[in-house]
Amino acid sequence: MALKLKSARVKSENARFHLSEGRRRVAACRVTKLLSLYEDATTKFDASQIQWREPWQIIPPDYASKVEDELYRDMNAGHVLSGRLFAAIGRRKDCDDILFYLGDRPPRFAVVHLTFQREKRAEWPKTSMFDSLAALMEQRILPEAENYAV
Repeated sequence: MALKLKSARVKSENARFHLSEGRRRVAACRVTKLLSLYEDATTKFDASQIQWREPWQIIPPDYASKVEDELYRDMNAGHVLSGRLFAAIGRRKDCDDILFYLGDRPPRFAVVHLTFQREKRAEWPKTSMFDSLAALMEQRILPEAENYAV
């Protein structure tokens, strides 16, 4: 009888192992899908199509990954970009404002002022959202270029 119980425990442990292995596979599939979506979000938009004006400039790829990581560290769960996929595509050279591409659905762009610290309030880091490239240019890049030139 003790052998049967021991055998049942082993079978039960194996069942748990297989179940957790199945969960691992599902989780791995979800991660792969998220990575695929992230790659789509970062590769679908060509930042060279923006008519960059001083003080805005295209962001180098190595710096882009650093500011993306920084945004993840800065924002809390209540932030407007929390849970969203984003890719850094531009920056203001005179401050910590970073332009992020959010994907094909509006809002498509966000300008975020990085704080370089973990924020407790959902409104920080300060974020401005734009539904289209035209709106971004009209409301942010061109006015800031005019003020910068003065």
